[in-house]
Parts: sequence; structure tokens; C-alpha cells
Amino acid sequence: WVPGHEGVAGNERADEEAKLAAKKGGRSSRRTNLPEPFQHPLPHSQTAAIRTFRK
Repeated sequence: WVPGHEGVAGNERADEEAKLAAKKGGRSSRRTNLPEPFQHPLPHSQTAAIRTFRK
């Protein structure tokens, strides 16, 4: 059994936004709307992440 989210503050709005984003397709947000550290794609592997971190 999984409890519903009824009565959780902001849940209806979140549901509406999720449905709208799903209908639009594509990315859910522009990278420029994110904080700077999150505007770049993640490395494809742990090795690539370590290499990036060491730079």
C-alpha cells in the first residue's frame, strides 16, 4: 500500500506542472534556469567525473 499525496501542500500544482511538461515534450527546464553547477551535463562515467574534478 502506498499512501496518496492528497492534502500535501503544493501537490496539485506539482501534478499540473508535471502533466504540462509531459505534454510539451523535450527538456523539463532550460539549463540557464538552473544554478550554475547544474547547467552542465554530467560525466558519462566515474573515470570521466574524476578527470573533470582533477582539472
